[in-house]
Amino acid sequence: MNVDFRFGRMSKLLRKPVTDPEVIALANISDDVVNKSAHSGFINFKNIGLTIMLKEAPWVINYYKPGDETVLYVDGIHFYSEGYEEHAKYSEEMPHGLNFGDTKDDVLKKMGEPYSTGGGNYVKLLNKNSPMWIKYMIGDDVLHIQINNDERVDLVSLSVITPAIK
Repeated sequence: MNVDFRFGRMSKLLRKPVTDPEVIALANISDDVVNKSAHSGFINFKNIGLTIMLKEAPWVINYYKPGDETVLYVDGIHFYSEGYEEHAKYSEEMPHGLNFGDTKDDVLKKMGEPYSTGGGNYVKLLNKNSPMWIKYMIGDDVLHIQINNDERVDLVSLSVITPAIK
């Protein structure tokens, strides 16, 4: 089966419920169908280098039918570098020519000024530095770029902004 895992196609899954035919079709060919834990879940494609992240309706969309609060929706997609959490490298093209292994300076040249940056601080509980990250807005969604301790891009995520809880 030939499946389109291009970044643009994957980004169109955001905010779709797990009951959507496109999400169901992907879940059926994933490594391990849908894994759910508490209020979230995921659909894993280790050999493709991506994971589709799921959360319950209130964390993803503003309006849903009464009783649909626990329906899972696509909240984000992680795109992995080779070996990150035992994944293959995501090999499709990413926005603005972004590549795994790019430095922070490479990212800034390709993407421009981010709307937010952080990380890189020592976390006592973990006994190590947290990864640095850079965030950009792509339409209504957030592109989160993680920089590892070697100062290279090793994880890219696209996610929705959590709606305001009423």
